[in-house]
Amino acid sequence: MKEFSVGQTLDYAWALTKKHAFPMVGLLLLLWLVYYLVEFIFGAMFAMSSLVSMLGTLKLAGNPHDALASLIAICAGMIPAIVMYTVCISVVVTVLYVGYYNTALRLVKGSTSRVEFSSFKLPVLTFVKVFFASWLKSVLISIATLFCVLPGIFVAVRLMFVEISLIEDAELPFFDAYKKSWNITRSHFWTLLLLGIVAFFINIIGLCCCCVGILGTIVFTLFAFVVAYVILSGTTFVFASDNQTQEISET
Repeated sequence: MKEFSVGQTLDYAWALTKKHAFPMVGLLLLLWLVYYLVEFIFGAMFAMSSLVSMLGTLKLAGNPHDALASLIAICAGMIPAIVMYTVCISVVVTVLYVGYYNTALRLVKGSTSRVEFSSFKLPVLTFVKVFFASWLKSVLISIATLFCVLPGIFVAVRLMFVEISLIEDAELPFFDAYKKSWNITRSHFWTLLLLGIVAFFINIIGLCCCCVGILGTIVFTLFAFVVAYVILSGTTFVFASDNQTQEISET
């Protein structure tokens, strides 16, 4: 069995970052632009529908005694719009998240040598499964956190590879992704926790560098987590450094 360590994972991630930093940062900026544009559009639609609902309800209120009833009616009328807004934004985030992670996954595994928009061409079912998997994982982590912070951290680490498992294998059954993440993290909990802590502080440092450095550290830590997943899942991939090429696998 190949030894899995934080240092080695970061070495692989750094080599990948040096090779693909500019296109990955460019893609990240593009995805952020798309997200904020979509958020602005849906936010404007939500605000307009809320305003129309409010004006219509207030118009129906014949006297001041109906103020409470009007307020309740306004809140009730806004609920569908809030739900729709949340779902739409979540769908957009899922699509961008899946495409970006798949890009990193393909680069790590060597199935492509450059950043390509074809990484976003995945079966619709993959996006659907990742969407619901993310929500369910959040619920499970929240429930665990209610008991104590430590159980929440434990569950978060053990389920950290659920989404990427579904991204990698379109045929993987929904709940098998949870089993896979739970199994491959079983013997590496503390190492993965340390990797997460290191990644957190790396991004903090990037944020302190005039907020621009965060772009590079996001790419770096993304590669680190994807490399960790690829090694632990037993996938063989080719790691190319400046001086050598070696095959990496976890058996």
